Amino acid sequence: MIQGDKVRIRKISLSDADLLCKWWGNGEVMKHVGFTNGVKTDIEGLKDNIKNQLNDMNKYRKSRMFIVLDKNTEERIGELVFHDLDLENKSCTIGIKICEVDYQGKGYGEDTLRTFLTYLFKEFNLHRIELDTLFENTRARNLYKKVGFKEIGIRRDAWIDAEKNYRSFVLMDILEKEMK
Repeated sequence: MIQGDKVRIRKISLSDADLLCKWWGNGEVMKHVGFTNGVKTDIEGLKDNIKNQLNDMNKYRKSRMFIVLDKNTEERIGELVFHDLDLENKSCTIGIKICEVDYQGKGYGEDTLRTFLTYLFKEFNLHRIELDTLFENTRARNLYKKVGFKEIGIRRDAWIDAEKNYRSFVLMDILEKEMK
């Protein structure tokens, strides 16, 4: 388990599938990533994905999902993922979401992000980590900048959401030496 000041981060388990489907299906939780009506998720497909991750003991797997816990209560409050792990170029891409609304805006996201970045940089000897976020998600962009991410580009009108609106993404990255 990975320890932060406010959170613990653990690898996903099969018992997390129902909660992930609940979070992903909630438009209030998912609106900041462009899904105002939530995302319908095939629970069996998700369970198969989790089983594959659990059965793959390769430390250097290209992607892996994690669950964020409140350190004091052990309540599951969010999710993390790394993917596109590239050991040759010492980089990967991450995603982060504090899904329990009561925990948003209270420092859990910052602690989760700092803790996860520290883990990834050290565990995999990475040099660079990237992510993207919706252009209008200023709260996330401000958090990412606070820990040292830089905006490196915009993918304009890169995706059409459920309401048929084009959405743009801000690309951000951080080098290990840039962490604040």
